[in-house]
Amino acid sequence: MKTLTLAVALLITSACHSGAAEVLKPATNTPAKSYTVGGNGVNAPGVFTYKEGITITEAIKLAGGWTKSALKNKVELVRNGESRARDVNVSQIELGKTNDIKLMPGDYVLVEESRVLKLQKP
Repeated sequence: MKTLTLAVALLITSACHSGAAEVLKPATNTPAKSYTVGGNGVNAPGVFTYKEGITITEAIKLAGGWTKSALKNKVELVRNGESRARDVNVSQIELGKTNDIKLMPGDYVLVEESRVLKLQKP
């Protein structure tokens, strides 16, 4: 399942950077640098304009924040051009136990929900 999720993430990232969902800089009409936050664990997933120094926690907040059953300890980060996801425990970052991660242009952040918690919802 993780391989399939990664493949979908890479396809979406590739589509976004090939012009399918291109964001343009208003003054120059050139492609803006962007990153993607996806998955059902955030309230407003999408492609966002990259700003120097943005961190993974800030990116998740800009994507509407966590859903109630988001897997904060199993966030996946795919760097542009890499074929493997990096697992990030954002819970540890929020607790101050580890450093926040700065994003780079083209990054894909995948936040999933717990299937167990979803089954327990009324």
